[in-house]
Amino acid sequence: MIYIVAPEGAYAYTVNHGNNILWDYNRLCPAHALTPDEAAQFGVHPLTEVPAPAFDPATQTVDAVDPAPVNGVWTQQWAVRAATQAEMDAHAAVLAQQAQDAADEAARVEAKADTIIKYLVSHTPAQIVAKVNADVTNLATAKTYIAKLAVAVCVLARKGLR
Repeated sequence: MIYIVAPEGAYAYTVNHGNNILWDYNRLCPAHALTPDEAAQFGVHPLTEVPAPAFDPATQTVDAVDPAPVNGVWTQQWAVRAATQAEMDAHAAVLAQQAQDAADEAARVEAKADTIIKYLVSHTPAQIVAKVNADVTNLATAKTYIAKLAVAVCVLARKGLR
């Protein structure tokens, strides 16, 4: 549980469950161990946490602000504000990375399902050379193998060379 310290009803600071409240310069007490009278004396109240409100992360951000009493219960407060350019750029970068990761995964799954790439992954270099020599007999099959190799290199390069 989280507590707030609000001497004389004015929010001062937040205290986690096991952290101490300073009684005076010589004595400390964990917030949860205070009696109701001691909690009242020091202005210690449990904090009701509430989820952040909905907001558009492309143009807005939400900040935790000082708790305030709501119907006599100290409650977490939030403020939605316009995002700074740096925050909007960071959000756009996260979305771009997520899209790139999804594209990389789709390419990996597609490549893993290909029979030629499966063969490349599961056989020795000597076996692969023998298969290529047997299968590549004209320009069309050479193009097919080159395309499959390009796909395999693309998938590997996406992780290792970016």
